[in-house]
Amino acid sequence: VAVYEGISSLAAVLGGFAVAALTVLLTASPEKRVASWASGASAFAAGSLIAATFLSAIISTDAGKRNATTFGELTPDVIPLLTYQGVLFPLGLYALLLSLGLCGWIRSKRTGIATTVAALTGAIGVTAGFVATA
Repeated sequence: VAVYEGISSLAAVLGGFAVAALTVLLTASPEKRVASWASGASAFAAGSLIAATFLSAIISTDAGKRNATTFGELTPDVIPLLTYQGVLFPLGLYALLLSLGLCGWIRSKRTGIATTVAALTGAIGVTAGFVATA
């Protein structure tokens, strides 16, 4: 249960990155379709990660109030939030990586290849982490 404090902090930082990336992408090459896709992915990442931050904070606060060390010790109304947070956080991470992979294509093919490789590397690492902790 204590891991949600860390997830909350991580999601907040990544959500901030997604918002910053969105701000930059919205001013970049509006005539390029890939800029729109990258902006959309970044906006989705920001929304998902901000929601995951909020839900993780609620879960952590509830756990602290109840001295909960297991999910079963949480307030019954908070337990469903675990599912929502468990969906929103990974979706936000993958959307942020998608935005990273797409943003290079706005500039050039070479940069697009580099950012796509970086995003795929990140996605492999994230997936490995989720699989290892499932």
